[in-house]
Amino acid sequence: MKLAVLSASLAATLMHPGSTAAQQAVRLLTPPQAEVVEMGPHHRVWSRTELVPDGMGGWRAEERRVTELATGLGRWDEGQRAYVGARAAFEVTESGHVIARETAHQLILPPDLSESAVDMLAPDGARLRWQLIGLAMIDRASGQSVLLGEAQPSAVEWLGEQEVLYQNALSGIAADVRYRLTLDGLEQDLILREQVAPELVADLGLNPGACRLMVLTEFVSFPEETATERRTLGEVLADGTVGTDEEVSLGAMRIGAGRAFGLEEAEGSWLRVAKSWEVLDGRQVLVESVDYAGLGPLMDRLPLPEQGRIDRLKERVQRTAKVARPGGEGRYAGLVLPVRRGEPAQARVKAPGFRDGRLETGAGSMVHLGTGAGACARAPMGQGRGLVVDFALQTICATNFTFRGDTTYYVSGTVNLSGTTTIEGGAVIKYGASGPPKVVCLGDIVCNTAAFCPAVFTAKDDDTVGETITGSTGSPYVSDYANPAIEVRTSGSRLHDLRLAHAGTGLKFSDSSAGNHQVSHVQMVHCNSALIVEGNGALSNHVALRNVLIDRATYGLYGSSFQVTGEHLTAHQCTHLAYNSSTSYVSGLSLTNSLLVAVITNGTVSLGQSCCQWPGSSNGVFQTVGAGGFYLADGAYREAGTTNIDAALAADLKRKTTYPPLVWSNAVVTTDTVLSPQAGRDTDLLDLGYHYDPIDHAVSLFTVTNALATNGIAPPPVTLTVLPGTVIGQFGSRGLQMEYNSRLMAEGTPTAPVRLVRYDGVQEQSIAWGGTNAGAYLVLGPPRDAVEGLTNSPGVSLRYVEGTLLGGMGYGFVSGNGWWLWKAIEVQDCQWTGGRFQVSGYPGTTAVLRNNVFAWTWHRGYGWPAYEVYNNLFYGGTVRLERYAAGGAWTLRDNAFDSVALTNANAAVVNDHNAYLGLGQAQLPGSGGSDQVLSSFTYTNLAVRPSWRFYQVSTDLVDKGSRNATNAGLYHFTTQISQVKETNSVVDIGFHYVAVDTATGLPLDTDGDGLSDYFEDRNGNGVYDRGASETDWVNSPHGTTGMTGLQVFTPFE
Repeated sequence: MKLAVLSASLAATLMHPGSTAAQQAVRLLTPPQAEVVEMGPHHRVWSRTELVPDGMGGWRAEERRVTELATGLGRWDEGQRAYVGARAAFEVTESGHVIARETAHQLILPPDLSESAVDMLAPDGARLRWQLIGLAMIDRASGQSVLLGEAQPSAVEWLGEQEVLYQNALSGIAADVRYRLTLDGLEQDLILREQVAPELVADLGLNPGACRLMVLTEFVSFPEETATERRTLGEVLADGTVGTDEEVSLGAMRIGAGRAFGLEEAEGSWLRVAKSWEVLDGRQVLVESVDYAGLGPLMDRLPLPEQGRIDRLKERVQRTAKVARPGGEGRYAGLVLPVRRGEPAQARVKAPGFRDGRLETGAGSMVHLGTGAGACARAPMGQGRGLVVDFALQTICATNFTFRGDTTYYVSGTVNLSGTTTIEGGAVIKYGASGPPKVVCLGDIVCNTAAFCPAVFTAKDDDTVGETITGSTGSPYVSDYANPAIEVRTSGSRLHDLRLAHAGTGLKFSDSSAGNHQVSHVQMVHCNSALIVEGNGALSNHVALRNVLIDRATYGLYGSSFQVTGEHLTAHQCTHLAYNSSTSYVSGLSLTNSLLVAVITNGTVSLGQSCCQWPGSSNGVFQTVGAGGFYLADGAYREAGTTNIDAALAADLKRKTTYPPLVWSNAVVTTDTVLSPQAGRDTDLLDLGYHYDPIDHAVSLFTVTNALATNGIAPPPVTLTVLPGTVIGQFGSRGLQMEYNSRLMAEGTPTAPVRLVRYDGVQEQSIAWGGTNAGAYLVLGPPRDAVEGLTNSPGVSLRYVEGTLLGGMGYGFVSGNGWWLWKAIEVQDCQWTGGRFQVSGYPGTTAVLRNNVFAWTWHRGYGWPAYEVYNNLFYGGTVRLERYAAGGAWTLRDNAFDSVALTNANAAVVNDHNAYLGLGQAQLPGSGGSDQVLSSFTYTNLAVRPSWRFYQVSTDLVDKGSRNATNAGLYHFTTQISQVKETNSVVDIGFHYVAVDTATGLPLDTDGDGLSDYFEDRNGNGVYDRGASETDWVNSPHGTTGMTGLQVFTPFE
């Protein structure tokens, strides 16, 4: 989100005289119409400006931005020299051709399917032309093959704006061909209307148990860079070979997984259709094949053909059938292909065609919509039964796409992603209800999510998280949106720290992903099917569910040929816990330490369990606080689990809880107060079911104050101290509000940070706890103009604090130059993700940012304070600097700016020895030199601390800073995964972690006295400074080693 300040004069013109504040608020907050400010082939950015209360009795203008995603969303318009919105709609020309010219992939379908090829101009300009050859059968044991039917004259008929049909398209067998146009591609469906009965197959000299049914399509034109990727299927063919499937990439298009299914139940039983890219008789042919015996249940539903058709088919097959010989051409050497037909002369004269990269409808021809004059005949689709064998030609949306942690996305259609898809913590992805839309990940998925910092996948109408989508009702349906929210197409995925809500299907592991997957610390709420897991024939798909919540689903788990283990699963109000849709392959579910509450049926799988409970009702099982409905009530489900679970999960659960937070609403603190962890972590015998990230104190308007005495003498300031490991979860509009004569002192440790979060980063329900999700403040100063001046303004000292806000919404910290005024701001060794972080103040205000991460954060510094910014990493997001004239000195050194929108509105900023990382990264003007400018930069994480993800793999910033590490206070810190300390070298540019033991992840303790080096050497200069609240980090004062030290966490000054 970007902010703009509304001028007082403009605000005044918008205020109607005589209207009440409430009336003005209603009028001003009514969302205006959004407009498109950016358009690309697969995205468009919507923007609208709203007036919202600024917390100071006035209004501010906020620009709301949402990025819409759908493959093929835009098409290039040569006349406008820009991308414009695409539309999936067929039209009919005077010549009878069906065309699509408003999609990114333009298309021409012939009036007669047997006369000419389907012609496509792909988004990348590649020409694709193909023609259906026919339907064949091959006996994999004997090598004998027959052509059951070839393309015959069949006129195109209209089904709808996006569908056309060629009825009775094959000779010898009753079959139709349907084409369905989508924004992201085209689907070709061969629809059998009659059985190919086993008796007929046997009469043709084939073994029905060894046969595969094949659809043959010849590609006449295709790009030179066509490539195939072969996958092994979970079946052994009759000739003893292992079945394979090839995904074919045709430039920007790809032919992905195909299926065979009943026409009347596209989402019911189905079989995988294998593909191969073959040269047959010198012709390039896409061969789609499916196990004939497996089609039995689907085939049996179709009517038998009349005897005359059977006789004619047998007679033709006897004339054409051959047997493959050793050394023949490929696997289908016995197959005789029909002669390719030429283009009719009449059609060539009037036919539309592609010229100079554009579709032209033909000389003198007129274009009619399918429902208008000149339209083709309408087909009665949907009547009767059919067996569909499909393939889909799809556009690839993006390669190596990242869901940014500061962005709200609106998925309006199918999004096809290849390469590595990265999901950043804080990202909010919302889905429309029509289509339904989905995100398909064809390659690896990397979740840069973490505890307290999930990514959220929810409904367009869910306004409780992220930006509000224009047209949102604010009341999402139960489960009518994404289907699925995420589809995984490759094996070995590791999905963690996600929330999925209101989806038709939450997660889907398709059959091509068969292998081993992990789903950890995931909430799935109000989904019809929480998970769909599809095996690949006899090759089962294995999924490990670890600390997963499923709330109110028709199917907790649905699919075929799967083996799922669940440890610490909570399933609540599921009609079917697990359902196996296959009658051919067995599926299994094994549960440990799980709670299955109000589950109606176990389903149709083999079920194993250890230390599980099945309460018939949630009464007495759970307690609800805020938007979290699954905190355990005290009772039999605590300390009832076994320790025989995955070791990594067991370690994670020791940092999680089943206890709810303490709630502080409109609390006023006037004496020194300490906040400490109170939601018991599960460090002893394990509780059953899902465990939350802990919130110790849920706060809404928690005010700390010590007002001026009546005689004008200021009393001592009241101090709010937050101890290591404490988690403060904010709800409502304001969290910790520091008034005059107060101080906030929050210091954690590298391994037990203080956390400042909003409740929606932890709790699962789409509930606006406190009545709002916009304008939230985690930490703020006095909410009024500074009438008392700077002297009594509050101070804040934060060290080892992690702050998180989702979807770019809200303020993690806010300081102003009148309202929200602070006297002293010191932030060191902290990590902030998402939201906004604003620093300002009067002349005399001091602000120091030292060794912090600001990831996907909108950061603004402005006003008159003295401002020092050293060794910070600004990653993604926005940085805006506005130093006012006559203000204090501003110094920015040794910082890394990586892919941020960087603006400096005043050149009077001392800056040098900074790094600018990423293509096109803006730089601060007036640099004193020694900057590092790099087009790319690589980070990694530590195995024992996976959320510590900003270790520098690239070495370009090593020893490139402005001073020694001793002077930067970073002697005991490092940027390298090797954990070599900086010591007294020239400091590296960018953020540093405390050096730790690579085996345990604990900070280094040189003298073994139980006190970490960094903790004993408070100022980080590497020297034992007596009388400075330090102890000797090299030598234990009493010669003791290995003791468990008592670390006293005193606020740093």
